Amino acid sequence: MAIKENKFENLLPERAKLLLVFAAFFLLNMNVFATKIVAGAAPLFVSGLGTEIKDSQLNAEVSVAEKNGFNTEMKVCGSFGVNVFALCPLPFFEKIGIQADFSYLNANGFTQKIDSVSYKYSYKSIELAPLVVYSDRCKLFVWNCFLGPNFSFPLGSLDYEFSFVSDEKKSFGIKTVCSAGISAGATAGISLGKTDIFASARYICDFQPVAADLDSGSDFMLRRCLVFGLGARYLFSF
Repeated sequence: MAIKENKFENLLPERAKLLLVFAAFFLLNMNVFATKIVAGAAPLFVSGLGTEIKDSQLNAEVSVAEKNGFNTEMKVCGSFGVNVFALCPLPFFEKIGIQADFSYLNANGFTQKIDSVSYKYSYKSIELAPLVVYSDRCKLFVWNCFLGPNFSFPLGSLDYEFSFVSDEKKSFGIKTVCSAGISAGATAGISLGKTDIFASARYICDFQPVAADLDSGSDFMLRRCLVFGLGARYLFSF
């Protein structure tokens, strides 16, 4: 598949500015009502669920291959990451709170196989999500559920690998500065005083495809994924 090298202006400064604005907004809102803050972190494992290939040329090649009896297979890249967050319960109804949520994912993408030919696309990202959280507990058991918008910021470039007789690796510019979507999920765990040990699961659904500098067009993937975590959080009182 023909792909050209990135000739576009580096979008990193724009992404950095947006990241700073979002971070400042989150921290400001956390401090307005803060009498208690629950802060935590968790390593993440990401599995694709419903991700769509939007590269029209690659989709056409897959369609032709299937009509001619070739085997085709699409796999979403499994990836790892880390999540850090700060949850501020509302002062008059502590079961509901606002959570500033930051995640780093080391690989978003997919591998498309057409018989013995393989195409792989992947990129790194930072995910920012202002979440509304409902929390409750029963003795030592604690749980919460959350919902809110998700803002995904691609980092660096799109990594491309083509495998046939020999391997070819290239990097291409990503045009998308920020992809908006939704994040929803839940956590469950056990309470050890002010410390909770928890497992989490969330579903991230982007509303707009990620665009890159490809000959076949701009859009190459619409991401939907399941994210699992196992971590700890601590209650700070003021």
